[in-house]
Amino acid sequence: MTWREAEELAAAHMRWLGFDDAAVTGPGTDGGLDVIASGAVAQVKHHASPVGAPDVQRLRGAAFNTYNALFYSSSGYTPAAIAAAQRTDVALFRINLDRTVTAMNDRAVELRPPPPPSARELERREVWAVLQPQRLRQRAWLDATLPRLAGVTPLLSRGDLYKWQVNPSAVVEAVRAQARTCGSALINVSADLRTDARAESQADLFAEYPEARERYPQLNDQFQDLPALLRRVHAQAAELNRLEAWAVAQVRFPKVLASLVRAVARDEITQDPDEWVGIPVDVVLPGV
Repeated sequence: MTWREAEELAAAHMRWLGFDDAAVTGPGTDGGLDVIASGAVAQVKHHASPVGAPDVQRLRGAAFNTYNALFYSSSGYTPAAIAAAQRTDVALFRINLDRTVTAMNDRAVELRPPPPPSARELERREVWAVLQPQRLRQRAWLDATLPRLAGVTPLLSRGDLYKWQVNPSAVVEAVRAQARTCGSALINVSADLRTDARAESQADLFAEYPEARERYPQLNDQFQDLPALLRRVHAQAAELNRLEAWAVAQVRFPKVLASLVRAVARDEITQDPDEWVGIPVDVVLPGV
């Protein structure tokens, strides 16, 4: 293997780790760094003698503004180099004669890509994909009827926004009560999904370490019926459909009501974008 082939192998390995744009820099560029990527840099040494601590320290200095610093060596590392990597948070890899790459320290192990999701995890994700829009929808209806911080009048009972056909307070209380009921049911589904994920994790632990089952008898498998959870979500979606239809029937200007609920949902997404990532605002009022 030539030094150029070693660099290309390191770049390919970095792409496998998830640094998709990893590329060899070429001689004399980028301050001695051999491979660069978005969020990571690497140095490659294809020498006969093990890499020493000064090389590791120079890499960390060259990568001062990059979190992931990777070192690839075809001849291993001295104990001083391994200690320096530990202090400076550098991931050490060895390039083997058969062109495989081995992680040489904990930091390198941490960079391994996650395993592909199990069939059960994919099924859980399908339930989450249906659950999350309904959770946002329920929160929007509930928050729209809660008293505002500026006063005690719920948002949906503001008479200057639109005319109600019936007593607005009665409508607001009914909407709030039903939204809370749906919210409790959806929270229970969320909790059951997390319980199922823990059960699968525990099962994997017991499969790898059978003695753990005897040592930790409190870790009982609690797998959930995932199709049943999905049916529960659909049932609450139907309840929210009925709630929407009933509330819209109580007002003379349903589009004004829709804009209010959407505004609340937009606030929810703005305040917690990670929780509601990818969910459109219009999901909270599909019928209007």
